[in-house]
Amino acid sequence: MIVKDLIDFERRCWKENVVRALFNQNEVRAIKKIPIGSEQVPDRITWHFTRDGNYSVKSGYKLLASETIQEEDNAQSSNGMQYCRTWRKIWKLNVATKLQNFLWRACRNIIPTKENLVKRHCSYDPVCVRCNEDVESLEHILFSARLLKRHGEPLTLAIPQEEKDLKRGRPDRGLEPGGSEFMEFEEGTTSTNRPQRTNQQAWRPPQRGFIKLNCDVAFDSSSGDTGIAVVCRDHNGELVDGASFFTQANSVDVAEALAVRLATRLACRRGWRNVIFESDNKDLVGRLCSTSKKDRWYTRTIELDIASLTCFFDSFSFSFVHRSANRAADWVAKNTRKRCCPVDWMYSPPADLVGFLN
Repeated sequence: MIVKDLIDFERRCWKENVVRALFNQNEVRAIKKIPIGSEQVPDRITWHFTRDGNYSVKSGYKLLASETIQEEDNAQSSNGMQYCRTWRKIWKLNVATKLQNFLWRACRNIIPTKENLVKRHCSYDPVCVRCNEDVESLEHILFSARLLKRHGEPLTLAIPQEEKDLKRGRPDRGLEPGGSEFMEFEEGTTSTNRPQRTNQQAWRPPQRGFIKLNCDVAFDSSSGDTGIAVVCRDHNGELVDGASFFTQANSVDVAEALAVRLATRLACRRGWRNVIFESDNKDLVGRLCSTSKKDRWYTRTIELDIASLTCFFDSFSFSFVHRSANRAADWVAKNTRKRCCPVDWMYSPPADLVGFLN
């Protein structure tokens, strides 16, 4: 049996009874999320570690590097998942980046202490130059009672300058209070967390004789539940039609492509000859407008369906709009995903939707 034996080509869907008989429940859910296009597309080999399905040296290197790191973590601990959780917690800390790097290096004991340098045959003297008594290990630097009692202030992480001061015979210079480090962190986080001004874009009606179809989706990545919506308006801004449905998708990119395909099918069914399709997915719009852009292997069949339907229009365009100009379709999509959208919303729009339409 091959993949085509699982597809109902007349209805363009999976043979659910056959799929359920061959695969477990999780596999069935994953298979049903794979969209089937109307066009016959030849099979091709896909490298699924890149978005366009084409192999690149960069993606191969990243895959090997991630596997190597995972093997090292598992070798260092019987519980590799604990290490992964530790790294994730470190990278999520709201602290200066160099402090995150320091914590990561400290957890792996790769700080260039004199003890580690001696082990790597880069130095011959492991004794701490500050106290001239104990071995300069990571624990000694961070938790030495004598050093903390002597200086009594937070230590900075200015390691390069500290090493220069030690070589010049000034061992106390590298242990200055961390006030400047705190100010540096405050400035960095303040600029990073400062709210950015965004230009609110309003929906604009099309020119006379055109219909504008706004497409949007509401996608739940944990469950795959997806609401797909299309809102159609004329040059007066009047709601003339629309469509929405609930489905399962394996990614937001697939869902966005399904929304545009729904819009093109609706326009063909209504016999509209001059249409404008708007979506807030910039990548998808770019691929539909340019044949030179690389496609996404998991949305290719849907995009080919969309391209084949455009031959029925006298004039058409695909446009990117900001989310603020797509609020009506967004409202319908979200309520469709929650399964609380009225079936006749396009003929008798609820008050909340009317607010966005106006």
